[in-house]
Amino acid sequence: MPVPLENARECGEISQYDTAWDKTQGKKPKQIKHFEGHTFEESIYDDPVMIELIEENAADIFTTDVVAAVLMCSTKSNYSWDLEIKKFGDKIFIDIRKDDPEQNILFYPTVCETALDFQPLDDQTINGIRQLMQEAKKINDTWLNICQSQNVATTLQLENDNPFLEDEDQVATRVGYKYKVWKLQDENKAAGLKEKKICIRCSIHTHAGQEKENGEKVFMNVFALNEHNLQRSNWRGQIDNSVITCLNKEVTDNSFKVSRWLIQSMLADVEFMKFAFVSRKEMNDNKKHVIVGTHTVQTQSWAKQMNLSLN
Repeated sequence: MPVPLENARECGEISQYDTAWDKTQGKKPKQIKHFEGHTFEESIYDDPVMIELIEENAADIFTTDVVAAVLMCSTKSNYSWDLEIKKFGDKIFIDIRKDDPEQNILFYPTVCETALDFQPLDDQTINGIRQLMQEAKKINDTWLNICQSQNVATTLQLENDNPFLEDEDQVATRVGYKYKVWKLQDENKAAGLKEKKICIRCSIHTHAGQEKENGEKVFMNVFALNEHNLQRSNWRGQIDNSVITCLNKEVTDNSFKVSRWLIQSMLADVEFMKFAFVSRKEMNDNKKHVIVGTHTVQTQSWAKQMNLSLN
């Protein structure tokens, strides 16, 4: 069982979640303006903090929460994806292969990947597999940005600056990063085994404006689920009275994606996950979207229901 050792670095800033979004309803949806800035998903090789930790010999294996979650949930995936594993000396590096980002689905949230019905076709329509994934990424990048409170007084500044910002005025989504180290293997000289540690860069999206007993903020990661087919779902008519039913349907149809998000949140030690239900304003237009509702789950409790753990 992995043993958490330390947060080797804490970088960036964590904004408070804007609770005004929780007032949206299926009967009164709120249109969103898509975010046109940058959302950081940098390689470990382009991460100056990760380079420092490698040079400091902080661990034996280095990766990100996205990659670790993909590996831990791989049996749920129905699509092909591409990672690369490199070994230099006694160090191992695991990252998303970036040779052809448009073809590697790990850069995108999949849509209805595990659905028994309404499986997307690999065609050029707006409901084709890749078009839906691109739409889902746009929605998630937007939701991550717009759900953050604009009140800078409530923003939590971590110990170190965001390692990816080029300047303070860059149009980019701000989140927090914790470079967490776990022990995977104890040293056993008799068996010839060395201690093995892994360092994972974990993202924290927002905080809930509350504090735990130890004074630390209560953290919350945010994700968006998207509706594209009224034959499959009808959130405007259902979500106000049965949000759990809508969520359970999404979990069934998107088991790999939702499990990835859950593992990422567990790795980051985030207490809550907030889901936005985002629908097309018109089903034949994948450019304009509305939020019809939100729902919050407690990360560890939900992991037990989903039968997921970090072991």
